Amino acid sequence: MALASRAATASLVSGHGQLPDHGEQACPDGPVTGAGKLTLDVGRLAADAGYGPVPLTRLEFLLLKELAEHDGRLVPRARLLAVVWGFDFDPGSNVVDACVRRVRSKLGFGLIKTVRGEGYQLTARLPQ
Repeated sequence: MALASRAATASLVSGHGQLPDHGEQACPDGPVTGAGKLTLDVGRLAADAGYGPVPLTRLEFLLLKELAEHDGRLVPRARLLAVVWGFDFDPGSNVVDACVRRVRSKLGFGLIKTVRGEGYQLTARLPQ
């Protein structure tokens, strides 16, 4: 990940980034990124898996962004904890699992694959 991208992600994790909080109006011209048919709209904190934009929380968005940046490769749970939550240790909680569950409920259960005991990855196909 590029240094500027890490700084932006760190800024988002701390809550002081350019992305709006839940109650604020999103900037309609924010950058859009994606992986395959999945698109992520940074300005709106939304994801589209082919059915229209779905609003996400800041943590859900950061989790999905990290998975998308790895382009279908496994992302270890420890990396998700570090990048999304800012933890350099495993807090012994299910914060990652709970966030993945919320993203799946919003965008489809086939979008994120669990690699038991390792981490998560985006699937090659989007949920139908």
